[in-house]
Amino acid sequence: MLLKENTKGGKSKYPTTIEVKFNEDEISFCFDAKSSSLESFSNKYNDNLWKSNVVEVFIDVGKKNKYWEIEVAPNGTIFLAEVTRINEKNTLDMINDCFVRANVTLTNDSYRTLITIPLDKISYKKEKGIRFNAYRIEMEKDKQYLMSLFPTMCDTFHKPSSFKELKER
Repeated sequence: MLLKENTKGGKSKYPTTIEVKFNEDEISFCFDAKSSSLESFSNKYNDNLWKSNVVEVFIDVGKKNKYWEIEVAPNGTIFLAEVTRINEKNTLDMINDCFVRANVTLTNDSYRTLITIPLDKISYKKEKGIRFNAYRIEMEKDKQYLMSLFPTMCDTFHKPSSFKELKER
C-alpha cells in the first residue's frame, strides 16, 4: 500500500509503501521510506521524534477516546504513548516500558522499518477489532512534509475519523 500526501490526498513526492501483517499474537507494519535525508531528532526513547523524519502508526483497539501512537525514527529510536483525544485535544500517556520492537535498515537515501506490536500489550480484543492509520514525516528545511495511508485532509495526523478497519490475516 502506498502513502499519499496527507493534506490533499494526492501522490507523495517521497515514495513510501507499507505492508501490514496481523495474526492472533501480534501486528506488524513494514514501511519502505524512499528519498529520505535520514535525519533523526533524537536517540532518546519517547523524545519528540516527530520534529524530524519518522514513520508512525496510530492504532485504535476500541477503547473510548483512546488510541496508541507509535513512532520510529531512521536511527531506530521509538516513541510509544497512549493518546486520549477529547474535543480535538490530545493528552499523552507516555509508556515507560517499551513493548514495541523496531528494526530499521538504512540504505543511501532510504530506510526500511519493521514495527512489531504484541496484541496483548495494547489490550486488543477480537470482538472490538482494530482501526489504524499509517504515516510518515519527512523534514524539508524547517517544515514537515506529511504523508498518510488514509489522508486526514488537514495538517495533523490526529484525526481518528481517518482510521480504517484492519482485517486479521
